[in-house]
Amino acid sequence: MDNQINDFEDSILEQAEKRRVQDFDDLQNELGGNDVGRIMRFLSADARAHLIEKRTGKNLNGLNALEIMLLTNPEYARAYEGAMNALEDAEFATERALIKLEAKLETAKAGLQLSLDNAAELTDGTKVFSDKGNKFKNENGDIIDDDLATQIELQGNEPSYETYSEDKNSVQMLENSIYEVRVYQTDVLGNARARLSNTTSPESKENVMDIKDNIRSQRPELVRLEMQNEDLSKTIQNAQHFEISEPQI
Repeated sequence: MDNQINDFEDSILEQAEKRRVQDFDDLQNELGGNDVGRIMRFLSADARAHLIEKRTGKNLNGLNALEIMLLTNPEYARAYEGAMNALEDAEFATERALIKLEAKLETAKAGLQLSLDNAAELTDGTKVFSDKGNKFKNENGDIIDDDLATQIELQGNEPSYETYSEDKNSVQMLENSIYEVRVYQTDVLGNARARLSNTTSPESKENVMDIKDNIRSQRPELVRLEMQNEDLSKTIQNAQHFEISEPQI
């Protein structure tokens, strides 16, 4: 399982490096005065050709309503790019959060199963655990009748009820976290991508800005932390590509 987690982390790092390199290349183009803005990512081949050839005065047909807005309205294009960047960052962070949560859930479930496997049993197979007050309880926390408790044979390696409860709660909390992140992934990010991908009836600039705000305001804490870690990583990595020159005297 450790190898599987390492593979996930390697994949995440590889994707992050590719995005960092792309961001760096975009920055270098901008610094070099090359008008190849990142908005090109959102255009079809026809729209890109139109952008490249517009200086010649040629007009290309076949552009959709969204592309026309992006090509003719700079303020809209900036708002749209900001929303798409926020969406892509959130999607990437959400995937990372889910990978980590699911790995932790697998470990937690294994721990819970081990507690169940080592638990004492009644004659009918009911799993029972002794609590710190030396009372036996079943999986639901119900106290076992004293007459039944006297029939329990202990081997010495049984987990306590507190240990079992902790294992069970860990699984439940992780399942709840995964559910929360998946709801965000589907209801917030999925809806945002659908709205931003509407090529026939593009969202207004105000709606595009609202979509961006909603992506950030609705994100679960675990996704926020992943985005924060990614921002820090990109800052460190980008800084390593710039040399600070000695002042000339």
